[in-house]
Amino acid sequence: MLYEFLLKRGANDNIALILAGWTSTLLAATACSIELAVSDTIAAGKVVPAMLSVHALIGVGEALVTLILVRTLDSKNATTNQCKHAAPFLGALLTATLLSPFACTYPDGLEWVAGQYGFLKEGAPLFIAPLPDYTLPALGEGAISTALSGLAGVILVGVFGAILVRLLQQSAPQRLAIVPAR
Repeated sequence: MLYEFLLKRGANDNIALILAGWTSTLLAATACSIELAVSDTIAAGKVVPAMLSVHALIGVGEALVTLILVRTLDSKNATTNQCKHAAPFLGALLTATLLSPFACTYPDGLEWVAGQYGFLKEGAPLFIAPLPDYTLPALGEGAISTALSGLAGVILVGVFGAILVRLLQQSAPQRLAIVPAR
Protein backbone atom coordinates (compact mmCIF):
# COMPACT_ATOMS: atom_id res chain seq x y z
CA MET A 1 0.00 0.00 0.00
CA LEU A 2 2.71 2.47 0.95
CA TYR A 3 4.65 1.59 -2.19
CA GLU A 4 1.64 2.29 -4.41
CA PHE A 5 0.80 5.45 -2.45
CA LEU A 6 4.32 6.80 -2.95
CA LEU A 7 4.28 5.97 -6.65
CA LYS A 8 0.98 7.83 -7.08
CA ARG A 9 2.59 10.84 -5.39
CA GLY A 10 5.40 10.77 -7.96
CA ALA A 11 8.13 9.09 -5.90
CA ASN A 12 10.98 7.30 -7.63
CA ASP A 13 10.28 3.56 -7.88
CA ASN A 14 13.46 2.55 -6.02
CA ILE A 15 12.88 5.09 -3.26
CA ALA A 16 9.29 3.85 -2.86
CA LEU A 17 10.55 0.25 -2.52
CA ILE A 18 13.17 1.24 0.06
CA LEU A 19 10.67 3.25 2.13
CA ALA A 20 8.08 0.46 1.96
CA GLY A 21 10.65 -2.14 3.09
CA TRP A 22 11.88 0.06 5.94
CA THR A 23 8.36 1.00 7.06
CA SER A 24 7.21 -2.63 7.13
CA THR A 25 9.95 -3.37 9.67
CA LEU A 26 8.84 -0.47 11.86
CA LEU A 27 5.20 -1.53 11.62
CA ALA A 28 6.08 -5.06 12.74
CA ALA A 29 8.10 -3.64 15.66
CA THR A 30 5.16 -1.41 16.61
CA ALA A 31 2.74 -4.36 16.53
CA CYS A 32 5.07 -6.40 18.73
CA SER A 33 5.42 -3.46 21.12
CA ILE A 34 1.66 -3.13 21.43
CA GLU A 35 1.35 -6.86 22.15
CA LEU A 36 4.00 -6.59 24.87
CA ALA A 37 2.28 -3.57 26.42
CA VAL A 38 -1.21 -5.12 26.29
CA SER A 39 0.10 -8.30 27.93
CA ASP A 40 1.56 -6.18 30.77
CA THR A 41 5.08 -7.39 29.99
CA ILE A 42 6.45 -3.85 29.75
CA ALA A 43 4.96 -0.36 29.61
CA ALA A 44 4.26 1.01 26.14
CA GLY A 45 6.21 4.18 26.97
CA LYS A 46 9.36 2.10 27.37
CA VAL A 47 8.97 -0.61 24.75
CA VAL A 48 7.73 1.42 21.77
CA PRO A 49 10.68 3.84 21.61
CA ALA A 50 13.18 1.06 22.30
CA MET A 51 11.76 -1.26 19.63
CA LEU A 52 11.44 1.51 17.05
CA SER A 53 14.98 2.78 17.56
CA VAL A 54 16.50 -0.69 17.20
CA HIS A 55 14.29 -1.65 14.27
CA ALA A 56 14.92 1.65 12.46
CA LEU A 57 18.48 0.38 11.99
CA ILE A 58 17.39 -3.16 11.15
CA GLY A 59 14.92 -1.68 8.67
CA VAL A 60 17.75 -0.19 6.63
CA GLY A 61 19.01 -3.70 5.88
CA GLU A 62 15.48 -4.92 5.23
CA ALA A 63 14.91 -2.04 2.81
CA LEU A 64 18.05 -2.88 0.85
CA VAL A 65 17.14 -6.57 0.71
CA THR A 66 13.65 -5.61 -0.49
CA LEU A 67 15.09 -3.44 -3.26
CA ILE A 68 17.58 -6.08 -4.40
CA LEU A 69 15.07 -8.93 -4.39
CA VAL A 70 12.30 -7.01 -6.12
CA ARG A 71 14.66 -5.73 -8.80
CA THR A 72 16.16 -9.20 -9.31
CA LEU A 73 12.86 -11.06 -9.40
CA ASP A 74 11.20 -8.37 -11.51
CA SER A 75 13.84 -8.56 -14.21
CA LYS A 76 12.77 -9.66 -17.66
CA ASN A 77 14.50 -13.05 -17.34
CA ALA A 78 12.92 -13.83 -13.97
CA THR A 79 9.38 -13.05 -15.09
CA THR A 80 9.15 -15.22 -18.18
CA ASN A 81 6.40 -17.82 -17.96
CA GLN A 82 8.90 -20.61 -17.34
CA CYS A 83 10.49 -18.84 -14.36
CA LYS A 84 7.47 -17.00 -12.95
CA HIS A 85 7.09 -19.26 -9.91
CA ALA A 86 10.51 -20.89 -9.84
CA ALA A 87 12.60 -17.71 -9.58
CA PRO A 88 11.39 -16.58 -6.13
CA PHE A 89 11.64 -20.11 -4.74
CA LEU A 90 15.12 -20.58 -6.21
CA GLY A 91 16.14 -17.19 -4.83
CA ALA A 92 14.96 -18.19 -1.36
CA LEU A 93 16.78 -21.53 -1.61
CA LEU A 94 20.03 -19.88 -2.63
CA THR A 95 19.74 -17.16 0.00
CA ALA A 96 18.94 -19.57 2.81
CA THR A 97 21.64 -22.02 1.81
CA LEU A 98 24.47 -19.71 0.84
CA LEU A 99 23.95 -16.68 3.06
CA SER A 100 22.54 -18.18 6.28
CA PRO A 101 25.98 -19.31 7.54
CA PHE A 102 27.00 -15.63 7.51
CA ALA A 103 24.01 -14.44 9.54
CA CYS A 104 24.72 -12.11 12.42
CA THR A 105 25.14 -13.85 15.77
CA TYR A 106 23.95 -10.84 17.76
CA PRO A 107 20.46 -10.99 19.26
CA ASP A 108 17.62 -9.75 17.08
CA GLY A 109 15.84 -6.50 17.90
CA LEU A 110 13.24 -8.00 20.24
CA GLU A 111 15.83 -10.08 22.12
CA TRP A 112 18.03 -7.01 22.54
CA VAL A 113 15.17 -4.89 23.92
CA ALA A 114 14.04 -7.76 26.17
CA GLY A 115 17.57 -8.10 27.55
CA GLN A 116 17.87 -4.34 28.13
CA TYR A 117 14.57 -4.13 30.02
CA GLY A 118 14.80 -7.44 31.83
CA PHE A 119 11.85 -9.32 30.40
CA LEU A 120 13.85 -11.91 28.49
CA LYS A 121 13.10 -15.17 30.23
CA GLU A 122 14.59 -18.46 29.20
CA GLY A 123 12.18 -21.16 30.20
CA ALA A 124 11.09 -24.56 29.13
CA PRO A 125 9.95 -24.41 25.53
CA LEU A 126 6.39 -25.29 24.63
CA PHE A 127 7.76 -27.66 22.00
CA ILE A 128 11.16 -28.76 20.81
CA ALA A 129 12.04 -27.15 17.51
CA PRO A 130 13.08 -29.58 14.77
CA LEU A 131 15.96 -27.28 13.75
CA PRO A 132 16.90 -25.42 16.96
CA ASP A 133 18.99 -22.27 16.51
CA TYR A 134 19.17 -22.86 12.75
CA THR A 135 21.19 -26.05 13.07
CA LEU A 136 20.76 -29.73 12.35
CA PRO A 137 21.22 -31.40 15.74
CA ALA A 138 23.05 -34.36 14.18
CA LEU A 139 25.69 -32.01 12.70
CA GLY A 140 26.01 -29.64 15.66
CA GLU A 141 26.80 -25.97 15.10
CA GLY A 142 28.65 -24.81 12.02
CA ALA A 143 28.27 -23.39 8.54
CA ILE A 144 27.15 -26.63 6.89
CA SER A 145 24.58 -27.31 9.60
CA THR A 146 23.21 -23.77 9.30
CA ALA A 147 23.09 -23.91 5.50
CA LEU A 148 21.27 -27.25 5.49
CA SER A 149 18.77 -26.08 8.11
CA GLY A 150 18.09 -22.96 6.00
CA LEU A 151 17.59 -25.16 2.95
CA ALA A 152 15.23 -27.44 4.89
CA GLY A 153 13.26 -24.45 6.17
CA VAL A 154 12.73 -23.01 2.70
CA ILE A 155 11.68 -26.39 1.32
CA LEU A 156 9.21 -26.92 4.19
CA VAL A 157 7.69 -23.46 3.77
CA GLY A 158 7.50 -24.01 0.00
CA VAL A 159 5.74 -27.35 0.42
CA PHE A 160 3.25 -25.98 2.96
CA GLY A 161 2.67 -22.91 0.76
CA ALA A 162 2.02 -25.08 -2.31
CA ILE A 163 -0.42 -27.23 -0.32
CA LEU A 164 -2.23 -24.12 0.93
CA VAL A 165 -2.48 -22.67 -2.58
CA ARG A 166 -3.87 -25.95 -3.91
CA LEU A 167 -6.44 -26.13 -1.09
CA LEU A 168 -7.53 -22.55 -1.69
CA GLN A 169 -7.80 -23.11 -5.42
CA GLN A 170 -9.98 -26.20 -4.87
CA SER A 171 -12.29 -24.39 -2.47
CA ALA A 172 -12.64 -21.28 -4.64
CA PRO A 173 -15.83 -21.13 -6.71
CA GLN A 174 -15.35 -21.87 -10.38
CA ARG A 175 -15.03 -18.65 -12.35
CA LEU A 176 -17.22 -18.22 -15.36
CA ALA A 177 -15.33 -17.78 -18.57
CA ILE A 178 -16.58 -14.84 -20.59
CA VAL A 179 -16.38 -15.57 -24.25
CA PRO A 180 -16.69 -12.57 -26.54
CA ALA A 181 -19.53 -12.68 -29.09
CA ARG A 182 -18.53 -13.29 -32.70
